[in-house]
Amino acid sequence: MQAQKKDIVFLGIDFQESSSDATSFLQLHGITYLAGLDANGSIANKYGVTSLPQTIFIDRKVTVTNREPQELTIQELSRNLQLIT
Repeated sequence: MQAQKKDIVFLGIDFQESSSDATSFLQLHGITYLAGLDANGSIANKYGVTSLPQTIFIDRKVTVTNREPQELTIQELSRNLQLIT
């Protein structure tokens, strides 16, 4: 049995920060995944984000499959990725 190749995209959302603060944070921590700015909180509101940090897993059908409302561990990341791939 051949393993199927899965596409996974990581997208960071900088919540209620200025563009310069968000850029500085990304550079300081060497973050290279895509990141968008949510200066007015509309994305956070749409997805019901009530605490930070928070990771939201969304499948190909744009359905939220799970939330991790704290810093993400490698075990939580692996478990959630297995559920959506």
